[in-house]
Amino acid sequence: MKDTRNIGLHAKKRAREVGVDLGGSFDAKVEKLRTDPGSALESNE
Repeated sequence: MKDTRNIGLHAKKRAREVGVDLGGSFDAKVEKLRTDPGSALESNE
């Protein structure tokens, strides 16, 4: 994977393929990390 920001999107896609609901909080965290990758170092929320 060339762009590490896509890891979360890949996880969401794979979860959908196998029928797993990761929940809205997972989606929100993925989007936050995609738009502000530095936030992963700032907070453990």
